[in-house]
Amino acid sequence: MTQGRQNSLELYVRSLAPRTAIRPHLDRLQTLEALAADGFVSEYTIHVVGDGIIHEGDYEGVPVAQHLTQRLNEIEAWAEENDASIPGIRTTTVSETRFNDMEYTVTRVPHKMVLEYTGGQLRFCSPAITDGKRFSVDEHLADIRTSAGYSDRSRVERNL
Repeated sequence: MTQGRQNSLELYVRSLAPRTAIRPHLDRLQTLEALAADGFVSEYTIHVVGDGIIHEGDYEGVPVAQHLTQRLNEIEAWAEENDASIPGIRTTTVSETRFNDMEYTVTRVPHKMVLEYTGGQLRFCSPAITDGKRFSVDEHLADIRTSAGYSDRSRVERNL
């Protein structure tokens, strides 16, 4: 177990609406609760961020957009440092509205992702491709409980 460590998890989802994949999201929320209750993480947060960040005008000053932009920067730095890739982490497109002829740039984020922090430092992110293998959000959460180190080989050493 990782009791006594300052591990925290952040789950990011685009939506918790009934028309989305709500059952898997509910299962993930229960997994987060269980990981915290069993002492595998000290805290967790859930962020519902929609499908992207608009980069024009006043939108950039919105706190959730600033937070998500900061996290995306951390994820990209982590991926570079750990020779990993994050599929669909920052897909930027130009879109137009049908209502007021506004054109805007939007950064889209994955449908779901988990960030794992230890001592305030990003330790692992999912989904991710490391060592040529793709690790899903669900595999990442299972790996935290089992300490198997599939998503992060150093996890086994740290948890001994």
